[in-house]
Amino acid sequence: MQEAFLYLWREPARFNPDRGSFGTWILMLVHHRSVDAVRKETSVRNRIVAQVEEGIGPDEPGADVKALTAVMGGEVREALQRLPLEQRQALTLAYYGGYTQNEVAALIGVPLGTVKSRMFSGMARLRILLASLLPGDGVIGAKS
Repeated sequence: MQEAFLYLWREPARFNPDRGSFGTWILMLVHHRSVDAVRKETSVRNRIVAQVEEGIGPDEPGADVKALTAVMGGEVREALQRLPLEQRQALTLAYYGGYTQNEVAALIGVPLGTVKSRMFSGMARLRILLASLLPGDGVIGAKS
């Protein structure tokens, strides 16, 4: 509406009474401005979605988040080094290597149950070592 009235204010001579009534003209003007606004908004939204899908744009973390992530990553790597070799190996293959527990078992040549035990024990130990980084009472999944 505002755009239509601004147009009317700036271009009052554009109204031609020979082509129709003032009411019809102003409704047509509002309609056209509305369609333009919707098209513009859709265009902007599509551009933002495309940027997000490409990994750029407003949803990309800022430098502060990247710095904190790097610090926390260093803390996690340091804590992993403090685990027994068997636990560290199972967790590293699963979380950094992207292997399933079955694949980890096949890679290191131990039964699946052993891999599960090592990962469970390793995660429990990491939870203790990294308690200062966790929100709330240090329990993963706790809300702060």
